[in-house]
Amino acid sequence: MKKNYIFLSLFIVGLFVSGCGSLSTFQNAEVTPTGKAVIGGGVNGIVNTIGGISDEGESSMLFPVPEIYGRYGLAKDWDAGIKYTLPLTISGDIKYQLIDGPVAVAFNPGCSMFIIGGYGIILKF
Repeated sequence: MKKNYIFLSLFIVGLFVSGCGSLSTFQNAEVTPTGKAVIGGGVNGIVNTIGGISDEGESSMLFPVPEIYGRYGLAKDWDAGIKYTLPLTISGDIKYQLIDGPVAVAFNPGCSMFIIGGYGIILKF
């Protein structure tokens, strides 16, 4: 019962401190087993509609977004992950398994850094 109160409290706090969502997650709510590592990658896409670029008015362009990621099991119910997304976005997170069973629930706070060429760095939590 105590885990349920912890989950509810963390969920409410998360609603107030969340930032922009990640394009992809490449993970589920189950943590990586202790001492094990998982690596992978993928390609997502962003469709951007740009006005005034062609004679017809608006034009849509598809931008591929390649990503690589890794996760490592730190301890029982804990793991950490890192993800690199082009162009120059680095994300890191730590995950705690709240409920394990037929329906898994985890608390997974993270931080990412987007590097803008010549203009600085944007951090999001």
